[in-house]
Amino acid sequence: SITPLEQDLIAALEQKSSNVATLTIILGGGVAVASVCLQFVHGRNSNSGWSATEPYLLPLATLHQTLGTSNESTPAISHGMGDIISASFLSGYLEPTLVLLHANKDHGRGCSGRLGRPEGEGGTQYGMIVTAISLTVVHRRSAVLWSVEVPADALSLHAVGERGVLVMSVNSILQVNNAGRIGPVLSVNGWVQTTCPTSLLEKLQPNPWPLPKLAVQLDGARLSILSEKVGILCLRQGQLYLLQHLGDTWSLMPLGTTLGAIGQISSLLLLPLADVPRVMISKLLDSNSNKKQLSMEMLSMGLLFAGSRLGDSSLLGYTLEADVKFTDKVKQEGSLGKKQKIEEDTWDYPGTASPANEHEFILQREEDALYAPTEEDEGVELITEFPDVIPPSSDEEMEESTGIHGCTVAVKKRSRPRLAKLTVVRSVTSIDTLIALGPVGAGCEGPLSMACAADTESIITPNLSTPLGSTVRIFPCGYGSSGGLALLTVPGRDDRSILGEADCLNAQCIFSLPSHGLLLVGMAGSHTENGVSVLRTKRTEGPNEGIELVEVNLVEWCSEEEQDKKSKFVLESPLSIFRDNSLLQATDLGEDGFMVLVKGRDDCEPRYSVILFAEVDGRLITKHDFSLLDNTDLSLGSMLSATPMVSHKQSGNNVVTFGCTWTSGKATVSTIGVSGLFETQTVECTDESHMIKTEHEIDDEKYYQSDKIHAVDVFLAPTNTFVSIEPSSSDPIAEKAQPEADLVVSAELEFDGEDAELYQDESSDAILAEKAKTWKAADPGENPSDNEDNLYVAVCRQSGLLQVFTLSADSRQGLSSAPVWESPGCGHGASILSSDISARRNPRMHQVYAREMRFFFSGPTQLISGDLEPTNFRSFNLIVENSNGDTSFYEKCKDSSSFARVPLHDVARPSKEESRHRTKLRRKGILGKSEVDPVSLFHFNRLHPFIGISGQDGLFAATSRPLWFMSERGSPVVLCHRARHVAPAGGNPFPVVGFCVGLKGENVGTERGFVTLHERIGRVGSQRLTIFRGMSYLLSPQGLFPGGGFGLEKISLGVTVRSIKFIDDSTISTGEHPLYAVLVSREIEADQSELNDDGLTPEERQQKKEEKDAEKVKRQVEADLGGFDLEQEWVEEIEREDCFEVDMYLGGSPAIQKREYALWIVDASNSWNVVDSHEFEEFEHCMTMEVFSLTEVNEEPGANTNTFEEENATNTLFISIGTGTVDKDGEDVSSKGRVLLFELKRQSETSTTLGSPVADLSLVYEKDILHGAVTSLSCLTCGGRNRLVIGAGADINVEQWGNGRLTQVGFFRANMQILDIFLFKTFFLLSDAYDSLYFLVWRESDKSLTLLAKDYEPIPVYAAGIMSRGGSMTFLCHDDRQNLQFFQYSPGDPAARGGNKLVCRADIHLGSQTVGIQNYCCKSSLLVNSATPRSSLAALKQQDPLFGRSDDDQKLGVYFGTSDGGMHSVVPVSEPVFWRLTALQSVIANALESDCSLSHRAWRLYRRTPRRGGCRNHDRKKSVIDGDLVMQYADLPLPDQEDLASAIGSTVELVLDNLLELRCSNMII
Repeated sequence: SITPLEQDLIAALEQKSSNVATLTIILGGGVAVASVCLQFVHGRNSNSGWSATEPYLLPLATLHQTLGTSNESTPAISHGMGDIISASFLSGYLEPTLVLLHANKDHGRGCSGRLGRPEGEGGTQYGMIVTAISLTVVHRRSAVLWSVEVPADALSLHAVGERGVLVMSVNSILQVNNAGRIGPVLSVNGWVQTTCPTSLLEKLQPNPWPLPKLAVQLDGARLSILSEKVGILCLRQGQLYLLQHLGDTWSLMPLGTTLGAIGQISSLLLLPLADVPRVMISKLLDSNSNKKQLSMEMLSMGLLFAGSRLGDSSLLGYTLEADVKFTDKVKQEGSLGKKQKIEEDTWDYPGTASPANEHEFILQREEDALYAPTEEDEGVELITEFPDVIPPSSDEEMEESTGIHGCTVAVKKRSRPRLAKLTVVRSVTSIDTLIALGPVGAGCEGPLSMACAADTESIITPNLSTPLGSTVRIFPCGYGSSGGLALLTVPGRDDRSILGEADCLNAQCIFSLPSHGLLLVGMAGSHTENGVSVLRTKRTEGPNEGIELVEVNLVEWCSEEEQDKKSKFVLESPLSIFRDNSLLQATDLGEDGFMVLVKGRDDCEPRYSVILFAEVDGRLITKHDFSLLDNTDLSLGSMLSATPMVSHKQSGNNVVTFGCTWTSGKATVSTIGVSGLFETQTVECTDESHMIKTEHEIDDEKYYQSDKIHAVDVFLAPTNTFVSIEPSSSDPIAEKAQPEADLVVSAELEFDGEDAELYQDESSDAILAEKAKTWKAADPGENPSDNEDNLYVAVCRQSGLLQVFTLSADSRQGLSSAPVWESPGCGHGASILSSDISARRNPRMHQVYAREMRFFFSGPTQLISGDLEPTNFRSFNLIVENSNGDTSFYEKCKDSSSFARVPLHDVARPSKEESRHRTKLRRKGILGKSEVDPVSLFHFNRLHPFIGISGQDGLFAATSRPLWFMSERGSPVVLCHRARHVAPAGGNPFPVVGFCVGLKGENVGTERGFVTLHERIGRVGSQRLTIFRGMSYLLSPQGLFPGGGFGLEKISLGVTVRSIKFIDDSTISTGEHPLYAVLVSREIEADQSELNDDGLTPEERQQKKEEKDAEKVKRQVEADLGGFDLEQEWVEEIEREDCFEVDMYLGGSPAIQKREYALWIVDASNSWNVVDSHEFEEFEHCMTMEVFSLTEVNEEPGANTNTFEEENATNTLFISIGTGTVDKDGEDVSSKGRVLLFELKRQSETSTTLGSPVADLSLVYEKDILHGAVTSLSCLTCGGRNRLVIGAGADINVEQWGNGRLTQVGFFRANMQILDIFLFKTFFLLSDAYDSLYFLVWRESDKSLTLLAKDYEPIPVYAAGIMSRGGSMTFLCHDDRQNLQFFQYSPGDPAARGGNKLVCRADIHLGSQTVGIQNYCCKSSLLVNSATPRSSLAALKQQDPLFGRSDDDQKLGVYFGTSDGGMHSVVPVSEPVFWRLTALQSVIANALESDCSLSHRAWRLYRRTPRRGGCRNHDRKKSVIDGDLVMQYADLPLPDQEDLASAIGSTVELVLDNLLELRCSNMII
C-alpha cells in the first residue's frame, strides 16, 4: 500500500432509496476493498437507525485475472490491481456498480521521469486503469464489467449521474460513460501529452472557445459535482473554476475568485438550495448584475463549503444562471465573441432534416460546430445562418510537418471546440469562516506590550525603564495564505486588556453601578471604619490612557436623615448605612438609583435590609428601607446566601427579585419595586426540626432524605424553556399516526428562524401551529412563546432534588404551587439532569449538597436594537458548585428539557497541597484564626453570570481555580483565569474574591469590561482591584478556543512562518516596542511562460533535433565498444526534454510551486508590522534560526598563549540563520549550506520620531558549509565563552567567534543526517534523522565531543526533547510512526550494555506528528493561578523557605504543537502517583464506553517501524499514562467515582487530588 493500513480510508456510497444504500471502503490505499449493504430499520421511539450486513471483501486477486494476461505471475501477497486510488458508483445499473481507479497491474503506478513511451510517439505506455465491477453484497458476488486505460496522472473519480464518471488527472479531465467509452479529453495545460496514453492522444482537446486556454495543474485540486452538467473546481491554493458540460465537450471557466487564508484545499462540498430566503437572495445576487432582467426561474443558488486542514475553512454562497447565450452575454458585458445575430434554439439548418430526438440534435450541432468550414477554405460556401454565433477560432493552428518526436505527419487543421451558450456564475459571496490553526510549529515565549503602570515600581524588574509585560506563548501556524502566528493566552494575563489597577485591604465583595460610574466595595471585619467603601471611576488621559479609581468622601456625598412620605418613618442616612452595615448584594437601577442588601454589623440579632438609594443634585439620599424579616417567619434563622438581583417587569412596574437561603433550610424570594412594593414568599421544607449542621452531626441514613434547601437561583428564561416537546397524549397509536408532524416540531425547536424559513414550507408551518396546541405548557391554559421571558425560581435540596418554579408576572399569584420541572442528582455530578428518576443513585461514602447554582445563557449577546445573533449560537446552561468545591457544568439539550453535563477535564476543588500550606501559615502565625474561620455564616457568591463582555454572555466562577464559562458557535467552552501578582494559594482558598461587570467610562466602542478583586502578594489581606477592557483579543473573528482552558488569537500574515524568536535584549526590545525575529517563506506560483516558446524557428528547431540524434548515435557506438548500457542519465535527459515539450494548441505551461525565504523583524506592539527584512537567494531554503549572544575571542585556535579574560569578555547578540541551497537541477547536485549572522541595532528616538524604523537589520558575516545543508544551530556556553554549534549533513562543528569570523574549534561526525541538537550545560542530545539519538559531552580541556551513549535502533527521528523531575532526566524521541519514546542514560543498568546504550523506559503512540519539542516549568497548585509566576514564587519562598526542594517542585515538562493543529504536553510524575493512575487508567478503559467501541489501550500501543532491521525484539514498555483518559474520572458522577476508587483500593479525594496536580502541571501558561 502507499500509506499505512490504519489510515487513508477511501469511502464511496450509493443510495438508490431512502432505506437502502451500498457502502464501499478501500482499506490502506488498496490493500483490500470491503462493501456492506446498509438498511434503515424503523423502530419505536429512538430505536430507529441504520443496520449493516457483514462486510463483503472483493476477491481482487480473482477479478484482476479478467483484465488481461499478465506478463509475469502475480505474487501471492498481491491482489494484482496495484494501488487503488479512488472509487465511485455508476448509476443506471440494476445492481450497484463500483468503479475503481487503480494502477497498471503489470507496471504499477507511474511516476515523473519513469513514464515509458514508444519511440517516435507521444504519450505514455503505462497509464492508470478504471475498472467497473458489479456488486451483489447480499449474495457476495462480483464481476468485472469493463476496464479502460486513463492518463497515468489520474487522481480521483467523480460520478456525474447517467453520464458515467469523471476522471480528474493532474493535466486533464475526461469522462467515461456507463459503457466504458471515453469521450473528449479536456486539456488543462500543454503538458497533457506527457501522461496521456497513446490511445487517447487523438481525443485531446483544449478549453472550448471563447473560454481561455488553460495553463493550470490539478494536483491537490478538489472537485464537487452539482449536477450532471455542472460542477465547481477549486485548485490547490483556492482558485475557483466552473466545470460544465455542453454537447460532448467539458470546459473550465475561471471565476476570478480565490479563497483567502485556506492554505491548501482538502474538501469541497456543494449544497443547492431549493427554497432560498429573501435575506440570502439580495446577498447572493451580484450588485452589478441587471436584476430587472433576471428572474428566480433563471437562477439557481446554493452553498459552497471549502474545507482545509492547513488553514481556515470557508462557507460561500453562489448564484448560477444556466443557458446564457453569447449574444446576451455580449450585450451585458461586451467582452465575449463577436456581436452577431442568433437564432432561437430551434432546428433551422438549410438543407438538413430535423433530428429525431434531443440527443441527436446535440450531436449534430457539435459535429457541425467542429467541422464547419471557415472563410479561408476555397470552394466552400460559408453557412451564414448557422445557429452558433461563435465564429471560427482565430487561434486555430496548422500542425507542423514534423511531429513531436520527429516523425512526419500529414498537414491538417485542428479546430478548437466552440460554445454557443453556457452556464455562468453571477456571484460568489462569503458567508462565514471557520478559523483553524493548521500545522503548529515550535514557538517561543515573549511579551506583547509594556507592563502596567502599577508594575513600573516593579517587583521583578526594577532596573528597566519600560518593563515588559506578561508573556504569552507564540507559535507559528498555518501554511501559505493561511500562515501566521497563534498567541496562546488566558483571560487576565494579557496586559493590553488592563485599564487600571488599585490596591485595597480586607475587601470581601464588589458590585458595579455602571450608570452611576460607581464601584461598591464591601469591607470585612468590624475593625474597618466603614462597612461599605464607594469608588468612583475617572478616566486618565495621556499616553497611558486608562481608568483610575478614586474613593468617594462619604461625609460630603451622603445627605442627612429623611422621612419616608408613605410610611411616615424616619429613614436612616446613607452615611450611617454604609458605616454600620455589611454589604451583601447590590444592583444598578439606572435613573431610579441603585439598591443594596445589607446586614447589621453590631446587632445581636440578625437584621437584613434592602435599601433603595438615589442621587439628587450630587447628594445621595435614601428613598426606601425594607426589612426582610418583618413580613416573614422569624424562625428563618441567619442568611446563608443571596442570589444576584434580577430586574424585570411585574404588573407594569419596574421591580427587582432575588432569592435567599437561610440556616433553617428554607428559601425566600423577595420582590421589591422602585415605587415601594415589597413582597416576600417562602419556599418551605418539610424537615424543619434541624438547623443546618456539619456533616459529622448529621445522621448518615437520613442525610439524603432531608429536603432542606441549600441553593437557590432566580433567572429569566423563555417561557418554553422547561416545556416538554412530546405530545400530551401518551397513546402510541396517536404517536404512530403523525410521525412527520413530530419531526417538524423537533426541527423547529432545534433550528433558528432563518433555518425554519430555509427548510420548511407553508404546509409544515401549518402542521407546526397545529402541533403547538398539544404541548405541555408551563402554565396551564397558556401557550409557549419564544419571544417572551418568564421569571423562574430554582431551588436545590439536600437530597439532590432540583426544582424549578415559575414566578408569575401578576403579583397576586406569586410562585407556582408545583414545580414546572424537577430532577434528582443535582450536586452529585449526575451526567444528565432530567425528570427521570430511574436508576439514580446517591453517594454511599460522601455527604454533599449543592452550595450554589446558576442558570445562565452563553454565547453572543442579544442586542435590544434587534440585530440578534443566530439563536443556535447561544446555549442555556446550568452550573452547580457542591460543598466539596467540585463544579458541574450542564448544557440544556436541544430536543428536551434535560441538561447534559459538559466534560471539563478539570478538578475545581482545593488541593491537599493548599491545605498543608495553610496549616504552615497558621503554625507560623502568618495566618490568624479569624481570617480562616470567619464568624459570619454568609457565603458570598462565587458564580457570577455576566452579559455583554466584548459582546459575549457567560459566567465567571471564582472558585479555587477561577474559570470562564462561555460558548463558541453554540458549543460551551471553559477558559482559565490568571491574576497578576496573586498571592500563593493557601492564604485564602479562593484567589479571586470579587467580580463585577461594566464601569462607566471604561468602554471602548461597544466593548464592555469587567473588574476583579484578587488576593495579591504581601501581607495577608492585601488585595488588588483590576479593571479590564474586555476580551476582544480572544473573542474577535480571529480568536478561537482550542480547549484545555486556553484561548488563541490568530495573527494572519499571509506567509508560512517557519520559526519565531523573541529578541531578549533590553537595548533592542523595550516595553513600547517588543521585537521578534520571524523566519518566513512565501508559497508562490512561479510563471513558466518562457517554456511556451523557445524562440526558435522550425528550421532551427529541426537542426537542433538532428544534432541530438547524431550525438545519441555517437554515444551508441561508444556503448557498443565500451560495453556499458546506453540508458544512462544523458539519454534520459534527452527523452525528458522531448517529453516535456509544451503543445500550445492544448494549453500553456502551468505555474509551479516555489518558495521564497525571508527574515522579518516585527514589532508586536504595532500590529505585528515588519520593521526590517532580508530576502534570501533563489533556491536557498532556510532550515533553522536562533537568537543568542556569541563571545568575542580574539585569539587563534591552537595558540599556546591564552589571553582570554572572562571578566573582560564582550558578548554580541546575533540572529543566526542556517540555510541549505538546492540547485535548480534538484538532487542531481549535492546540497550545500550557509551560516549567516545578522546584527540588530535600535534606532534613536529622534530617528524613530522622524519616521525611521525602530531597528535596523544588517548582515555581519556569512560562512559557506560544503558538507550539507545547515539544519541545526545552538549556543554552547562553557568557561565563560559562548560558541556556535553548527549541525550540517552528518557533521557537528563547534565554531568560535573572533576577529570578525567563525573559526572551527571542535567537531563530531554522526552516521546519517543531523536533525537537531539540544544543549544543557555541556551535554548534547543529538537527533539523527535516520539513526535515533546520540548523547554527547563537550570537554573544554581538549575541545572535543565525546559519545557517551546512543540508541542503536534505526529510528527516523522527527523531534527530540528532554524533561526532568528532581535529579532524574529523560530524553524524548518522536519518530515517523507518530510514537513517543522515553530514554535515560543509566550506565549501571544491565540493558545499557556497559553504559554505551540509552535505555528505553517507556513508549506510547501519539497519533499526531510534530517537528519541535519545547520545555516549560511545571507549576504547583499553589502557583497555577498567577499570571506572573516569578513574583508569586518569590512570595511563596518567603512564606515557606523549604518550598522547591522536593522533586515534585522541580519538574520540567515538554509541550509541542502537531501538524493537525493540536497541542500536547508531557509531564513526569512520582512513582506512587504513577501506579495509582495506572490502575485507574486500566479500570476506566474497561468501565467506560469508548468512541465507536474502539480499544483505547490498543490505540496507544507503540507502532513498530516497517524499516528493515527496525523491529525491536523486546516487548513494548508502555509505562505512560494517557491524561485525556484518566481525566474523564473528574467528570463522572460521584457514585461512579466511589466505585472506581474502591476498585483500585483508593479514595475519591486522593485520586482527584492526583488529577488536580497533574492538571496544574500541564498548564503551560
